[in-house]
Amino acid sequence: MKQGRKVTIKDIAREAGASIATVSRVLNGRNYPVSGELRARILDAVRRLDYAPGAASGSSRRSASRDIGVLIPNITNPFYPQAFLGIEAVMREKGYNILLFNTFRSIQRERECLKLLMEKQVRGVIISTVEGEADDLLQYANHGMQFVLLDQTLPGLNCPSINFDSRRGARMAIEHLLKNGHSRIAFATTPLVRSSRIDTHRGYREALAAADIPYRGDYVLISPSEPEEEHRNYELDAGRAIARQFLSDGCDATAILCVNDMLAIGVMNTLIESGVRIPEDVSIVGFDDIVFAGVYHPQLTTVRSPIYDTGKLAAMLLLENMVNSGRSQIAFNVNLEPTLVERRTVRNLTRNHL
Repeated sequence: MKQGRKVTIKDIAREAGASIATVSRVLNGRNYPVSGELRARILDAVRRLDYAPGAASGSSRRSASRDIGVLIPNITNPFYPQAFLGIEAVMREKGYNILLFNTFRSIQRERECLKLLMEKQVRGVIISTVEGEADDLLQYANHGMQFVLLDQTLPGLNCPSINFDSRRGARMAIEHLLKNGHSRIAFATTPLVRSSRIDTHRGYREALAAADIPYRGDYVLISPSEPEEEHRNYELDAGRAIARQFLSDGCDATAILCVNDMLAIGVMNTLIESGVRIPEDVSIVGFDDIVFAGVYHPQLTTVRSPIYDTGKLAAMLLLENMVNSGRSQIAFNVNLEPTLVERRTVRNLTRNHL
């Protein structure tokens, strides 16, 4: 190809071994049945030849290099907007644009978002993925897309992951409840799929074992696995479902450790509506310290995670790996330290007053 000549769809088709019509359909994002291998060849040719429809090639490369993607599973959980603020602060300062996608915990929607980002030649993505498997991300990583995982780890994917030390946080919460005289402590969670949920549950079990308290399966309250709907708050509804389960089972636990604050608020909301007093009848501890934790009544005792800093660190690591693409990559798991925030939802059973 002559230097300086504008790249055309015909060039892409020749390079990828595909028809011009197929290349056009792929680039226009139409729902056309193309094999994953052929689609990857077309997108790889687009990237190598620096193809840009209706624009100069160099301009396209500069534009694409200033975009990053952010995929989150549930924008109604304040954890993710708080983390996004940290991401946005770094990207704004560095002159990058952000394409934000809410996947509503749908693996199909997540796949569609990743496909769109690849077609837009976005080279870096911060993601809190729906599933605990790396297969989908690996196929994009193998074509040069850089990832940073938020609030999870995925074995087999060579990229940074930013987490909280959920095991330690759970141990801190249980130790606080034990210190306040509680020994019948339940654990409330969404399905144990994500690595952060699994680690929190592990910390719960470790703390009970350290205190010689038997682990009871009937004290592990797991919300039903339901598809997320756009008009609902997944964690809040999960908490309400768990509270109904707690009441219908006649659970005798005096305290509940919840896997996040929104779930804790859902639990408290339904218990209070049912006449259960917090913390007089049941104590509650949350996880994350979202903004609502300090303003809900009663104010929620919780394990604080440095959410904003998590977003900033994720953004900095992604930019570092994008700059070093093809050379030495940063790929390690960062565990940020939690702290316990004592408020008004834990009753001290060792004395006769709150």
